[in-house]
Amino acid sequence: MLAHVYDACAEKCRKDKEETVEVGSKRTRTKNSNYANDGDADAAKPSKSNNSSKNKRKIPDEKSIEGEDNDDAPSNRNIKQNCVSNQAYSNEKRNHPRIYSIGMSPPYYILLSLEYDGSLYGGWQRQGKQGEELLLPLPSVQQEVEKAAASCLETDHIVCVQVAGRTDKAVHALDQWCALRVPRVIDTEWFRRQVNISLVEKRIAIKSVTFGPDEKFKVFRKRYKYIIQVPKGSQHQRPNASLHDYSRYEYRSLSLHRLQDALDCMVGTHDFQYLCKKKKGLGRTVRTIFTASVVTASKEEELPQFKILSNPVLRWSLEDHDFLIVTMESNGFLWHQVRRMISLALTVSQSKWPVESIDEVMKGVRVGPASAPARGLYLDHVW
Repeated sequence: MLAHVYDACAEKCRKDKEETVEVGSKRTRTKNSNYANDGDADAAKPSKSNNSSKNKRKIPDEKSIEGEDNDDAPSNRNIKQNCVSNQAYSNEKRNHPRIYSIGMSPPYYILLSLEYDGSLYGGWQRQGKQGEELLLPLPSVQQEVEKAAASCLETDHIVCVQVAGRTDKAVHALDQWCALRVPRVIDTEWFRRQVNISLVEKRIAIKSVTFGPDEKFKVFRKRYKYIIQVPKGSQHQRPNASLHDYSRYEYRSLSLHRLQDALDCMVGTHDFQYLCKKKKGLGRTVRTIFTASVVTASKEEELPQFKILSNPVLRWSLEDHDFLIVTMESNGFLWHQVRRMISLALTVSQSKWPVESIDEVMKGVRVGPASAPARGLYLDHVW
């Protein structure tokens, strides 16, 4: 009887020695472990253990997290920041579930599609430092957009980190894109409505708001349109005064055929250093003009129209005047390039210069005319 009890106790002790023990994150067995029935410990696989500690996740220490040789290892500070941001993300997600399906981490960037009346502003770019009050004759569009966005989000300032085309003074925009850095994830439609309440009075409107993965976005093409108002027939009528800030009036006779020939000479990849306004650090001046055309508007719907802003001033009338629409598409434009190109083409269309003079101007042999007025220029589309 005692022999049976002893054998049972010995068997229990042997099994206890074979149990798996945890050393760090690695599991080891005793030397007397018998994995297979034939005693071949090297060929057999270990059996599953009922020890519940194997499912416990190991928490690495500070030294193993930072890792001296691992440049990609995150620091404790970043881990804590991610924990805080994830907690805030979870709390906000309950309030705005449809906005948070993209899974982003701070900082956040939103892309705005804008339209504005450029006759009220001195151009897109803000002058001076942010928050600095300068005595300027006209404000900038960027300044008004940043101020309205900061007021809506109740923060000190909002930064515009990128824009597709810095329009000059009196240049209008029907579709311009810019990227804003915002402090938190927002409801895009709510943000658009709230900001437009203050911006529409200043002739600026946000057409759409979307989240972007980062502060940079690629622009492949830009399209500008230039509106020229001409009298019908041979009568020298007075220009439409209500459209003074939105079109250029040309009382001299124009040849549409010569105007189109002049534009065709500038289509393609060229160096436009002599058809732009030079500034310090101009950089690369080679651009590709995809299309350059001129048409006469047959109906009012073909002329520029704001989508959100009311159009009390853009009352196009084709009764007494014709409107020429010059359209240019390119992968990018230099400072004053569109206006210099249009001015040169108009000079040729009025038979002042021959068509061959365009090549001379582009090579720097002849000095081109001054820039055309900015009031008839529209940034029509960016994509």
